[in-house]
Amino acid sequence: MLASRHSWAWSTKLELLMWMVGFQALSLQLGAQAQTCVDNTSGFTDSGGDTCVFYDQQPQYCGCCDTEYFVADIACCSCKAFRETGADPSTMSVAFSAWPVKATNLSMQQVDLSTADLGAVLSRLPNLETLSLADCGLQGNLPSEIGTLSQLKSLHLNSNRLSGPLPPELGGLTKLLTLVLKANALSGGLPSELGNLVNLKTLDLEGNQFSGSLPSEIWNLSSLMIFSVTKNRFSGSLSAEVGSLTNLMMLQLGFNQFSGPLPSEIGNLIGLKHLIIEQNAFSGPLPPELGKLSGLMFFKAGVNQFTSIPPEMGEMSSLFWLDLGSNQLTGSLPPEITKLTRLGMFRIPYNSLSGSLPSEL
Repeated sequence: MLASRHSWAWSTKLELLMWMVGFQALSLQLGAQAQTCVDNTSGFTDSGGDTCVFYDQQPQYCGCCDTEYFVADIACCSCKAFRETGADPSTMSVAFSAWPVKATNLSMQQVDLSTADLGAVLSRLPNLETLSLADCGLQGNLPSEIGTLSQLKSLHLNSNRLSGPLPPELGGLTKLLTLVLKANALSGGLPSELGNLVNLKTLDLEGNQFSGSLPSEIWNLSSLMIFSVTKNRFSGSLSAEVGSLTNLMMLQLGFNQFSGPLPSEIGNLIGLKHLIIEQNAFSGPLPPELGKLSGLMFFKAGVNQFTSIPPEMGEMSSLFWLDLGSNQLTGSLPPEITKLTRLGMFRIPYNSLSGSLPSEL
């Protein structure tokens, strides 16, 4: 076994830190601060039927009810939910079902919405641009009404109990920039309609039960910067069309059942920083085109069936973490590996390598 020159604990902490910084920089964070605003009924008609009179008529001022936090003791449309310390969760649930019609932002976190009718709420909020309901106990299928939110740019429904297939209506959200559905129980194949989301920059489906092959339409998403399907049940080969996603900075396919060779077109992704393909059934030699990824920092390909290391990998000058453990590697290490001077972690246990370890490592 070849060990690292640095401690495992130090490397793990640094990796996590770099991961968090990188992800936060790439993800769209659309939070807002609480505002002090009071509904003004004078001279206006309640067109929305939700007692949110002024804000129905003046959508540009619809701010206090559609922010992430609420201000206590301020009458704000029909939304009398206060996200201060000691907030009543049941009040928050009522507020969810009575959200102002003109709202552009609906954001809640750790509020019990397990009995809420998500479809009914979404069908009356056509102006939403941000929908964030993380860790709210949502369950059942993602309703088809999600497709009515034609203005939506950011959708975060992670850490809930959503199940079943994704509705094809998701493909109608052509303004969407961020789609985060990680940590649910969603299943089935991905609908081909996802290929219509041509403006999408972040697609995070980690930690679900999706299966089957990735649809060919997924490679239409040329704006993608983050693509994560880690910890699902996807299978089949990785298409050469992955090379068309030239804006990718993070590609995570780990802990699935992908098989076959790693396509040489992976070398087209010259902006890639994270390539995570561990715990699959990829096989054959690692492609020499990996050497084109001079900006790659993390390459995790352990627990696969790769057979050889190309000398071109010595050109991956930014590489910090290289894990090729538990493959079927044979022969000796190419001497070019010693050119990877930034390596902090290098793992190749449980292979059939021979020869001596380069002294420079």
